[in-house]
Formats: sequence, structure tokens, C-alpha cells
Amino acid sequence: MLLERLVAVNGQGWKSMESGGKIAVEKKVSSLGYALLCLLARRDRSGYELSLFTSPPRNYLLWSARHSQIYPELAKLADAGLVAFSHVAQESRPDKKVYRLTEEGRLNLRDWILQPPKTTPFRQELNLKSRACWLVEPKEAAEIFREQAGMAKAQIAMIEEHRDELWKRLGEDFPPPASNPLFGTYANIRFAIDSRRQLIEWCEWMESELMAEAEAQARAEKKSLA
Repeated sequence: MLLERLVAVNGQGWKSMESGGKIAVEKKVSSLGYALLCLLARRDRSGYELSLFTSPPRNYLLWSARHSQIYPELAKLADAGLVAFSHVAQESRPDKKVYRLTEEGRLNLRDWILQPPKTTPFRQELNLKSRACWLVEPKEAAEIFREQAGMAKAQIAMIEEHRDELWKRLGEDFPPPASNPLFGTYANIRFAIDSRRQLIEWCEWMESELMAEAEAQARAEKKSLA
């Protein structure tokens, strides 16, 4: 029997390669699919448990998706042989499916990790607003960036609360060593907090510049009326 190996294809899917190098089958895995595989690499989870990672504050750390997207994506992964599931009986409730990563799924995930990430188009609406903020009153524009900084601060507070609860519940040393599976979670948390701190710094700079302009205009207007 020829040995097969799953290899990533352009960071978007995988191909099953026979030992002779011949391509046997090709399948696609979405970014959401890989997010689910990453979660299942840690431990088995139900679809509901997986959906919790796509809503605040956990979606700040990993991936955002609608609840309705999770189960269709799990079905695709199961059809591809990357995950499997078992039915678990629940008292007074329908049986639930608990998903686990298959050996094929683990191999695919390992290969995908080593591929360069896909280039993500830069789309930031706040950046567009900053480009054209000269079209409105500086004080009004400053309020936009003040609100964004406040939102980012609130998100950081949610992330830190989640972090503290998680580490208390798990009883792990903080931060974990890079060989610990929880190191990836720590890295996600650190990136989520650091990137928001950078956004806050930029928004506060924008607010300061705009308010300085508003005050300069007010002084100029007052002087012209004197």
C-alpha cells in the first residue's frame, strides 16, 4: 500500500500526496476551517463550544464568524476526513456531536502552519475616515477617534478579564513556555492587547491634533471679531 501525506496548497487547501509524489486528491479548507482545526488540536469540543470562540471576547483573539457558519464548516471538515465526531447523550436534551481532530486533520494542520499566510487586503474604515477628516469640523472628527479609543480600551478590559479567568481556571504558570499548547493562546492574547494599545495611541494622537486645530480656529475666529 502506498503511503500518503497531506500537504498544503498555497495556504488554502491540501492535497493527498502518494509516496511517489502523484497527487491523489485535492480539497479546500477555508480560514474558518483552519480556525476550527486549531481549536480541536487542543481538545475535543462540541459545535456549541467551538462557536463560543467566534464571539466576544474570544473572537478578538482568534477568528470572527457567525454562529450559523460553524456547523456547515464542521460538516465540510468531516466530509474531508479532517475531523470526526461522536454522539453524546444529554439528559432532557437531544444528543450532541463532539468533534475531534483526525490524524489526517492533524497532519494537514501541521503542514498548513508552515505555509506563508495568505495576503490579507488592508481594509480599515477608520483609516478612510482619517484621510477625509478635513472635510468636517475638527471637533466633530476628534469625537470619532475618541470613541474608537474608548471602544479599544473596553475590548482590552474584556480580553484581560478573559485571560485572568482562563489562567486561574487552568492553574497554569503565566506566561507558559513556547512548548506548551497554551503558548498559542497567550500569543493571541498578547497580540490582541498590543495591537489595540497601538490603535489607542494613534486615535489619541488624532484626537489631540484635531482638537488643537479646533482651538486654533476658535482663537483665529475670536481675533477676527475683536
